[in-house]
Amino acid sequence: MAFSVLLVDYCSIETTLKYIDLCNEKMKSKDPIQFFITDVSPEAKGWAYLKDNLTEVSNRPIKSKTLYEYEYHGKSIYCIPAYENLGYARGNNLAAAASIVLFPDNHLLVSNNDILFEQDCDLDEVDSYFTDLDYAVAGPDIIQHGQHMNPMYQNPPSYYMFLIYLNTVLPKKLPVPYNNTRYAFSGCFWFFNVKHFAWVQGFDEGTFMYFEEQIMEERMHSIGAKFHYLRDMKVIHDHSTKRQTCKAAVKYINTIHRSCNHYVKYYLKPNPIMYGLSNLCFYVLMVPFVIERWIRDLIYKVKN
Repeated sequence: MAFSVLLVDYCSIETTLKYIDLCNEKMKSKDPIQFFITDVSPEAKGWAYLKDNLTEVSNRPIKSKTLYEYEYHGKSIYCIPAYENLGYARGNNLAAAASIVLFPDNHLLVSNNDILFEQDCDLDEVDSYFTDLDYAVAGPDIIQHGQHMNPMYQNPPSYYMFLIYLNTVLPKKLPVPYNNTRYAFSGCFWFFNVKHFAWVQGFDEGTFMYFEEQIMEERMHSIGAKFHYLRDMKVIHDHSTKRQTCKAAVKYINTIHRSCNHYVKYYLKPNPIMYGLSNLCFYVLMVPFVIERWIRDLIYKVKN
């Protein structure tokens, strides 16, 4: 069975096209691989680039948007200009909906465009786990900055309500307990059995970014779906990092908190007192966090 690769692009369409070239080189499949791009830049800059540089084959409506098909190196790629930043969940759900309309039997690969391959990626092997063994989700060994990202074991509720915020400000991180019988995979590169993805209605659109992995694990667990770790398949998440200003760091932490809060409230379902204390913990700890980041900014400006 074939695969569709889902890509959410924000002002990086040339990088996305290079990644599609890399996928066509490194991914091995007996069936054609399809590529669906959701352009989430507010001015649809990625789609405009495709429109100006590639030949349009067709277009059709999809979920109040328009799905465009373009010819790229003799093959078709698909793009949906969203004209707004939909974030991870909504962006990938839109691409998945388009894939399911055009190729209803295709399994799904949700991927960032900054993935590198240590070896060929055998999609037929992944398909065998889905088709023959009825696994719902699969993820490879992902290496990021020298660390192995998968599997992402489930942590106890106390971590998501308190420890995650404490470890943001403490100079020495507290140890994090985990449950090694339940796990998810990093959202930068993971495979979905299309049947199970449809059953859980895709990603939870209550989050903009972050905690997609934990939420998807809960959604799949609720229907008794199985995860499979592809330990022999290795990919590299070539994720660049740069110095964050105080303002950017606060925005980043607030985004994480909103998603974490959504996960805690709707999936872990703590009692109201613990939930309230969790939010209080976050806002109290934000004070030293902001002060420390502001001092960092000041020192950086003085030195530079």
